[in-house]
Amino acid sequence: GGEGPEERQLGPWEEDAEGVLRVRLHKGVGLKAADRNGKSDPYVVVQSAGGKKAKTSVKKKTLEPEWNEKYEFKGLLRELIAEPGLQLECWDWDGAFSKDDPLGRCKVSPPPPRHPPTPQTAHTSE
Repeated sequence: GGEGPEERQLGPWEEDAEGVLRVRLHKGVGLKAADRNGKSDPYVVVQSAGGKKAKTSVKKKTLEPEWNEKYEFKGLLRELIAEPGLQLECWDWDGAFSKDDPLGRCKVSPPPPRHPPTPQTAHTSE
């Protein structure tokens, strides 16, 4: 027939499903020294594809910071997993009256969404 190409049906998570993107920022390794003491006071700004931001604590006088901090970004799944993915920017904190120095940035593509487990019917034996 003349109906044209078959249109792909979107799965429910691709349309308006809400979800949570969980991020754990473990540590930084080999950061550059931005302060006169040969160290940095690093922190990281994490931004989701949907534009939501979180900021780590500042770790003072180190080039090997350990944060072990967890963040949750809630929103539409299609926005949470969209490109450009998670963007992480590492900064050297210079105090309230100075401009912080950039230490580096990277981009991380989130994994494909995990669907919640299918509800199981409980079977009891009598």
